[in-house]
Formats: sequence, C-alpha cells, structure tokens
Amino acid sequence: MKNIEFDYYKRYSALRYDLVHFTHATPFVKKQYSLKGKALKNDDSHLYKLISGIAESSLKINRYEILSRYQDHNNSPSTRNMHSCQLLFIIDNKIFFYDMYEDKFVLISHNIQSFSKRKIYIIGISDILNISRYYGEFSLYLSMLDAGHVLGNIKNFLSLMRVSWQQYMTFEYSTILKKILNVDDCIYGSFALTLERPEGELNFEKDVGEKRIAETKCFNELNSSEYVAKIINNMKMGPTDLYPKQYYSIDENFHVSSRRNSAHNMVGNFNLNSENTLNKFETKSCIHRLNKFRNLVSVNKISYCILERHRITFQDGAVWEKEVDFSEILYNDHQFFDLNTFKKVVVFYTEDKDIVSEGLLPILLSAGELMQGFCLYAAETGNAFRPMKNHHDSYLKRILELSDESEINYIGVLCSSPVQQIKLIT
Repeated sequence: MKNIEFDYYKRYSALRYDLVHFTHATPFVKKQYSLKGKALKNDDSHLYKLISGIAESSLKINRYEILSRYQDHNNSPSTRNMHSCQLLFIIDNKIFFYDMYEDKFVLISHNIQSFSKRKIYIIGISDILNISRYYGEFSLYLSMLDAGHVLGNIKNFLSLMRVSWQQYMTFEYSTILKKILNVDDCIYGSFALTLERPEGELNFEKDVGEKRIAETKCFNELNSSEYVAKIINNMKMGPTDLYPKQYYSIDENFHVSSRRNSAHNMVGNFNLNSENTLNKFETKSCIHRLNKFRNLVSVNKISYCILERHRITFQDGAVWEKEVDFSEILYNDHQFFDLNTFKKVVVFYTEDKDIVSEGLLPILLSAGELMQGFCLYAAETGNAFRPMKNHHDSYLKRILELSDESEINYIGVLCSSPVQQIKLIT
C-alpha cells in the first residue's frame, strides 16, 4: 500500500474537522453526465429483471420528501444526497449507464473488448467533484463510504436472489472511463463485480436525446490537492485481478422491500412519539444479523459496537455497563438533530495495521457495506437511520479504550421520523 494512502487516512480520520473548510458556492447539477444514446426497454426477460432489481435495490429513486433537507431518496445513503457513486453495466460488450433520475439503462459505448459475453459486469464509478465543494480532500474518504452503501445493497439483493457473484479487488477502470467521460482527477472506479449472464435479449427504446452538460468534463479542480489527485491516479494504475471473493450464501438477508427512512427532515426532533418504534430495534438481534451480513463485505476487517446510554455492546456479544454521554458523540448540536432523544449509535473502527495491509479503498468500502446492513436492519424494524461524519473521535476512542493505532471509520445513528413520506414511487 502506498504511504500516501495511510497518511491521508490518519489525517482525515480524527483530524478531518480541523482541516475541512466549507468552500461550497453553488454545487453542480446532480446529473452531470451527458446521456445520449439508446435506452434499454423494460421487458420481462430474466436479464432485464436482474439488472433492474440491482438498480432498484441500490440507486433507483423511490421516494420524495418535501420536508427533507435532501429531497430525492434511494436505498443507499450518500453525502448530502449527491449520489457520488453511480453504476455501469457491461453486457454483450456494451456499456450501459444507469440513469437514476430517469430510471433507464442508457447504451453509451459499443464493442468493448476483453469482456466475456457470458458475464454481466457491474462497475461502480465514484465522482467526488460535487461533494469536494463542501468537504475538500475529505470528499475522497466520504465517496468510498458512499460506494460501500451502494455495493452493500447490491450484494444483499444478489444474495437474496441466490445469484452467484465474484468481486474484483483491482480492476482496469481507465479503459472503461475513457469510453464515457474525459475526466482527470475527480473520478475513479470504486468496485467491480461479475456474475453469470441470464437468458434474455437486449431490446432498445428510441434514442435518449437529452443532454445535461457538455460532452466532456475535465475540470482538474483537484489537481493541486495534497492527496486526492495522487491517490486517484495510483488507484487507476492497478492491474485487473479477480479476488477470490465468491458469493457467500447467508440465510438471513435483509428484504429489499424495506424502504429506508433517511431522517433528514426539517422538524428538528427525529424521535418524537417514537418509543414503540425504537424499542423494536433489538441490539442483540442487530449484532446477530450484522455478523451474518459481514460475510458479504469486501474485507472483513471492520470492528464495531452499539452504544446506548448505559451500556456498550460489541460485535462478539460482550457488554460493558458504562455511562455514555451522547452529547459528546458529535462535535456540535445541529439545529436539525436532537441529541437528547438518541437511543442507539453504531460505531465502526479499524486497526491501523489493517489499513496498511488491505488498503484505503477496501477498508472504507467495507465500512460502507457493513453500515448498509445496519441501515437495512433499522428499516426492517420501522426506524430511520442517519450516517454521521462529524463524530467526536477522541471521546469515542476514550470510552471504547482504543489506542492511537486504531481509528473511528464511521458512525450511524438510529432515529425515528414522524414525518410521513410525501410520495412513494412504486
């Protein structure tokens, strides 16, 4: 692993809020890609049902909330709801981009060689340009967590459908990216899966003619950054390698019909009149399910625990009876987040040696995947969930008795929202 990745990780774990300055002026439109080409026709073939199920479980917008801070929602939490991770599919040597805003698979490139026609390839691409306007170099860290949520949903769906898959841990993304975008330092490939192609032909609708921005996108705004441009450039140089990570059957998948509630509403207190709902979330049951789910994640190196006000329960079932000051968990009390009504917070952490041995992307991707398992369990119990990045690392490390050779990766907060979803897309 490159030293620069470890240096970046250590700097933007505990110290990120001392380094991040909100530089945002006006963000770019969310749909920043040109999509001109043919769209796949919705049909009843096994092929279309499979890829549409993958999209629906991960990126498809399934509800709008007028009282939400970020109004269009899918099943994969993302930084400021900017959906930094998008999906490409390679089928029959053709590249398709899933347009989540139109719910269409758009053909964007023909005759891609070196890919088996007996396989479907699912490629995650991460674009940090939009979120970098808010978070600077920390945007790379955040985008890896975002991609993990998408990947966690995809793997859960495939396992639920009993579809076998394999995962690439290194992949030659540049060949594909050059076919679709003229990009430099703000985009990278975050994951790649392959699975057997089911029966079914590709049927097309008429051409999709709308353009959202120019044909090319090459801003180079992050070229002068200390870490990001160099790390992304190094990631593009890795050879394609099929990691021996096979489909792992788990007998307790999370049902994809459980719609997540993101708890980004504007009413201030997410947990009013919610005792009955919050009590349906059982800590021991959640840990049992997460320990099953972690068999699907890219690298099984994430440690975690669930904090309650008077106890801490670890992944191995150990319980510490200990007072937890929830007001110390976050750096500040946001006006839209009432710390007094929290019930449970999940905390992920990793030993530095695992970052060194596995790499930055595999660890943070895995943290996002596993956090998606927590998110899905929250949804099953009728609760809301919100991932948080402004956690107070020194306090958490102190109560968890972690050394300087470990870092907090990610935390998530269990919430309950009294706001009814305004529109549910079926």
